[in-house]
Amino acid sequence: LWISSDNGILKYSLVNENVIYYDLRDGLQSMEFSGGAYFKNSVGEILFGGISGINYFTPTNIKNNDHIPPIVITEFKIFNDVIRGQQDKIEVSYDQNFFTIEYAALDFNDPSNNQYAHYMEGLETEWNYTDALLRKAFYTNLAPGSYVFRAKGSNSDGVWNSKGISLAVEILPPFWKTWWFILISIVLIGSLVSFLISMKVKHLLAMEKLKVRLAADLHDNVGAGLTEISILSELTSNEVKDISDSASHKLNSITDTARHLVDSMSDIVWFVNPKRDSLHDIVIRLKDSYADLLSELGVSFRTSNIDSIKNVKIPMDIRQNLFLIFKEGINNSIKHSKCNRISLEAQLDGTDLKMILNDDGIGIPNDTNSSGNGLRNMKERAHNMGGELQINSNHNKGTTIKFVGKLDKPNILNFLWS
Repeated sequence: LWISSDNGILKYSLVNENVIYYDLRDGLQSMEFSGGAYFKNSVGEILFGGISGINYFTPTNIKNNDHIPPIVITEFKIFNDVIRGQQDKIEVSYDQNFFTIEYAALDFNDPSNNQYAHYMEGLETEWNYTDALLRKAFYTNLAPGSYVFRAKGSNSDGVWNSKGISLAVEILPPFWKTWWFILISIVLIGSLVSFLISMKVKHLLAMEKLKVRLAADLHDNVGAGLTEISILSELTSNEVKDISDSASHKLNSITDTARHLVDSMSDIVWFVNPKRDSLHDIVIRLKDSYADLLSELGVSFRTSNIDSIKNVKIPMDIRQNLFLIFKEGINNSIKHSKCNRISLEAQLDGTDLKMILNDDGIGIPNDTNSSGNGLRNMKERAHNMGGELQINSNHNKGTTIKFVGKLDKPNILNFLWS
């Protein structure tokens, strides 16, 4: 179909739906034609009437431009640096990721009517179509990686070179993102961590040996000496009792003090012993410490839920504070509550720890609950561990002491720097 219009003459193919435009450069008297001013004569010529005259031609003499134009990249520009000539691949550094690529279709019949399209594989998914005036592609701030620039074009009659041309573009990463730098960093960090762990293990082993030796020395030397002082003081007190009541009383005081020091020394030896570092050991220690006394007083002491805490390891300072809190609580139950039953329970849910001491005694008087030094010290120890001590006491209904706190999960930083 040959069609005149207000914008030149068009040839439309019913077979492939291709459209070819003809304008002033093809010899038209003007771009605007009159409606109905067309004619085909007996020799096959077609005439179109326009505002400046008539155009006539024989359609068989109008040949299409079937030349498939080669596509070339004419310029690769990075800032003010220009790379010309055909190349298969271009590498640029991570700070040169602003560039322009210019390309052309080598058909010079009517180059201003050539058409173009391009896209960057790895960045775009669709062709960007343009004309001869804008046959450039602009890219800014591309991330390091591999890309392929693809371009295609047509001649002035719309015959495309669909194969086009491609250019591989490699944007190199900074050295700190390269595989070899990351590998070296991992090796160095791994070596450093391994060294720190090794040094920490050696330090911990040395500390464990020191604790064992210290516990043995305290038990064998200081503890034995205090026990001997206690026994000799008691024997001497009995011998001088008939001679001087004052001397006997002083010797009895020495005996009591020595026994108290022996008990305190026994607790200290237990604290520093690395083999007694579990929550289970605290409960057993408290139970064993009062077994004989409670048996004499006829008070039952019951523990529950202790099998589940056998493998719960806790630091020495936490172990000491928990022991002293509940030791004081048991002492108060024995001395003041007139109870018949004492129970101790430990519960661990993840990192949440609960220890509950309960008796069935007469309760704590209000004035003692508010001002007693022992209770105040217990609460202060709980606070220092980041926990809370809850005391609930009712007259003739017993007393409940509950510690609520968290046991932090061990991690590599705690291990290295604690």
